[in-house]
Amino acid sequence: MDLNQLYRMNLWIDLLIAIASLACFGILFVIIYNKEKYFYPIENYPPIKLTSLELGVFEGKVMDLYEVIVLADIIEKPESTLFTSIEANFKRNVKYTFFISKSNYVTECNSYYLFFQAMMRATNRENCLTITSLAMDWNTYPYIFYRTKKGDKLTTHAYRGTEIKNGIADNYVLLRPELAETIANIINQAIINTNEKSLETNKIPTLNNEEFNYQKINLN
Repeated sequence: MDLNQLYRMNLWIDLLIAIASLACFGILFVIIYNKEKYFYPIENYPPIKLTSLELGVFEGKVMDLYEVIVLADIIEKPESTLFTSIEANFKRNVKYTFFISKSNYVTECNSYYLFFQAMMRATNRENCLTITSLAMDWNTYPYIFYRTKKGDKLTTHAYRGTEIKNGIADNYVLLRPELAETIANIINQAIINTNEKSLETNKIPTLNNEEFNYQKINLN
């Protein structure tokens, strides 16, 4: 092997080393940038901003989740990743509580209670859903609260939607933990008739045993 061949070989080796170094640097950068995904439980370091699709994925990954609270003007049908996560959360006995505008309460119950009841039956679960009327109309942004419980430690993380009067927003932003906990406590003070059942059985349709497939239920 002459000197020219040896020189070219060294150039190729140097080039391959440089490419490998850049690749390693890129992987390291991605891991560091997304460190909460790789190194920490997702509920301890939640993303700051999420689209509705990303929120659906997040909702299914929250560890030690025991309750999801939705504060909104109306209820909207969950689809795609959010639908999958709600179904999976019902299987692990996560409770869903909706606080809805006073004027929309009966309409929303009649529209969506059968849908969620069918999901619960499909997952062999009961009593995982509560729909409650607020004392007023909620004419502002929707909020979602994720409440986790690990031992005696209770934690609340919350997201605010970016569109007013929606049941499900297109995008969400994370609230500060102390603000999330404060709003969650305020919600508890805004419930109508706290000593009464949230769902009035005489106003809620009953799901027949012969037809409880939520995929067949038509929602407006």
